[in-house]
Amino acid sequence: AGAKGDVALGTAKVSDVVFQGSFKRVLATSAQDPTLQFIAKAPAPATVQAGDTVAVSCNAQDIILLAD
Repeated sequence: AGAKGDVALGTAKVSDVVFQGSFKRVLATSAQDPTLQFIAKAPAPATVQAGDTVAVSCNAQDIILLAD
């Protein structure tokens, strides 16, 4: 599936998927900048799994930047 949000963030490799009941928490690392980590909510029926490469996007108002 392609990126669907209005802000394209490149591609990322999925490192972990945790079922949370009504959704899956997906952890992924940017292919373009490995220091950039993504934490995303995916629908419970999503077929994403560790090792997948996915297109990452979001709506601008949904971005939360966490920095060290």
